[in-house]
Amino acid sequence: MKTLRILFLIAQLAYLPMASQCLAQSSPSKELTRSIHLPSTQGSIYQLLQKITEITGYNLIYDSNLIDNEKEVRINEGLRSIAGAIHEITGNKRLQLSVQQDYILITPPKRPPFRNITGTLLDAETGHPIPYGTVYIQGSSWGTVSNQDGKFHIHIPDTMQTFQLVCSHIGYHKQETDLTSLTRNDPVILLTPNIVSLHEIIVSMRNPITLLNGMHERREKNYPDRPSYLTTFYREGTHYKKKLTDLTEGIFKIYKPGVNPGYISDQVKQLKNNRLSFRSEEDSLIAKISGGIGSCLTLDIMQHLPIFLYPESSNIECTFFFSDITWMEDRCTYVIHFRPSKHAKENFYRGEIYLDAETLALVQICFRIHPDHIKKATLVKEQGKYLKISPLSAEYTLSYRQWGDRYYVNHVRGDLNFKVKKKKSWFSRSPLLHTWFEMATCHIDTTNAKPFPRNEQIRPNSIFMETPLDYDPSFWQNFNIIPREKDLKESIKQLQEQLRKARQTTNE
Repeated sequence: MKTLRILFLIAQLAYLPMASQCLAQSSPSKELTRSIHLPSTQGSIYQLLQKITEITGYNLIYDSNLIDNEKEVRINEGLRSIAGAIHEITGNKRLQLSVQQDYILITPPKRPPFRNITGTLLDAETGHPIPYGTVYIQGSSWGTVSNQDGKFHIHIPDTMQTFQLVCSHIGYHKQETDLTSLTRNDPVILLTPNIVSLHEIIVSMRNPITLLNGMHERREKNYPDRPSYLTTFYREGTHYKKKLTDLTEGIFKIYKPGVNPGYISDQVKQLKNNRLSFRSEEDSLIAKISGGIGSCLTLDIMQHLPIFLYPESSNIECTFFFSDITWMEDRCTYVIHFRPSKHAKENFYRGEIYLDAETLALVQICFRIHPDHIKKATLVKEQGKYLKISPLSAEYTLSYRQWGDRYYVNHVRGDLNFKVKKKKSWFSRSPLLHTWFEMATCHIDTTNAKPFPRNEQIRPNSIFMETPLDYDPSFWQNFNIIPREKDLKESIKQLQEQLRKARQTTNE
């Protein structure tokens, strides 16, 4: 790891008296505004910063990862403040500068203060929690989703205090709330159901094939055609014999090349990762289940179009029919139901597609493997030596959120259920195994998005729960996360207590 590079440059004797006099007469805060004369010069950033040291007598201290010393720059002759000269040479006006005795410390830009907002989404009529509701700051790229208890947590820059918090869900009126009015902790936000009359449904009946063809035609217009970075929160877990045995959470930065990626695929960079595992040898799954961050990326179906979204393919795999009209973000949304056709060979899925009535953009899709085809699906990557794991069900949900004139992945969730049976045992019980994974987009950045260097990437298909670590509830600091559900919190407490007792026994 590179250490701090210190420019201990020996000032020329002619400048030393002048520098000493200036240091004695000026306060540290005023020194940075003092004017200096720089000649017209071209060279590396390191060489030009050396000029400042020669003129002022101040050594410059900074992290070599912060400034590209070898970059060639050119400056014109003229007067500048010391701070202005450093900012111009480095090309970064946001760098923080402070005078400490005989040196100037150059540090990264200060991050704006952030504010944490937590709350709960409830149905205004029933009082029931609204799971997987979309929560974001209007006009910004910051957002999150609510958990199964309707709770949400969003961490935003303090500069957005005057913005509006928008909460929405399929079938509800969106709710806009001034952030300045959220003075209480954990406010309850009520969403009112948006009911469409039967007359409106009959009048607006549309041909589902025509709608889906329109979705295909507008795909490049509705979804990102340029690369972007998505900062996402990811969670995966396993319940076996009705007990939580594994929990993994992570923050990832994802490079997405757009809806027509060509030869470049999605790339993943891990920012944080936290794991908890408490599996006895008997309870060990001894299997690798289809899931992980790779599955979340694959479920971006507008980038990876599945066969069931091709209504006019040569091999008809799906039957489609228009089933309903609902609302999303107070915009009319068509609901199209689909199921495998009688002659389907590759498609096992049935579900609902939600299309924005105006743009024909797919805003949400919920689908599951048809019960008649569940055994054909490859959901278990590796079987154990003594256990047979058979799939019972698989359900997936994907939603997109509009930012600007494009739709970006908002939330992905997969729930898989299996039956576990010991091999060569006719009378043994078959406990249930439930594994899930989900990913929520917390921040979208379209500025100068480039692929990650190879050494910074991780394999999207990695099984994160294979390395057990103690779970740290304070690990996430100021990242946006999906709050844990009540039953999940209780399970974590029990696991932590078991781990604590196990450590005490080992120490004794």
